[in-house]
Amino acid sequence: MKFAFGEFELNAAQRSLAQAGSVISIEPKAFDVLVFLIKKRDRMVSRDELLEECWAGIYVSDGTLSRCLSRVRQALGQDRKASSPILTVHTKGYRFVEELSFAGDLELEEEVTPIDEEPFEAQSLGVERRFVSIVNTVIFSSGASQEERQQKGLSFAAECRNLAASHGVETLSSSSSEVVIQVGYPRAIERPAAVAVSVAGGIFEAGRKTGLGIRVTVSSGIAVSDDRPDRTTIAGLEPLRIVGSVAPGEAEFLIDDRTA
Repeated sequence: MKFAFGEFELNAAQRSLAQAGSVISIEPKAFDVLVFLIKKRDRMVSRDELLEECWAGIYVSDGTLSRCLSRVRQALGQDRKASSPILTVHTKGYRFVEELSFAGDLELEEEVTPIDEEPFEAQSLGVERRFVSIVNTVIFSSGASQEERQQKGLSFAAECRNLAASHGVETLSSSSSEVVIQVGYPRAIERPAAVAVSVAGGIFEAGRKTGLGIRVTVSSGIAVSDDRPDRTTIAGLEPLRIVGSVAPGEAEFLIDDRTA
């Protein structure tokens, strides 16, 4: 479905929000909350119902929901004291109160045009913003010969790829010295940062048992994807890389602030 209200257009299938034709950055969970409120716009939605719908099976605090609603209002440019488009019913819940100018099937409408100021190459068909996480594993092998060191590194890199595959996520690159795993693109996944930390934790534990020196880092953020069949790319997020080596038998596990 596609919804229009005021200067805004929301495309539920493409997970995009635009204002006057310019794409607005909005976090995935905030987007889910906004879509649910719009779909239930004929009534108030309780906090419990929002938590059950958008965080099914996951315990989150009331503060998490409040922060999420704040991000929704921020994306819509709603002042803290304003009662539209999201109305807060004190101690009870929330309601979307803005009048819709359109609510219909996707095939009846044109696609949203990305903003001209997009910092990446995002002016082509199929482009969308994604929240993704990258797991970067740097391997410091030890051994009597270069061939032995390379073999140890390749063997552990294969173990990292297997861990990624077991979580249903992509390995971007793999060598005897570095493995880069991407979570959230091209396959969309719920809570990519949490899944990335799980993958990284498995790699970290496996690495500690090998006698290799390894550093596992996780970085997360908004990136721009292009899903055209002849060009599968993502731009805007780089792996977290730390200068300096790790001694044999030692392991480091680091995450950036966005992941945390």
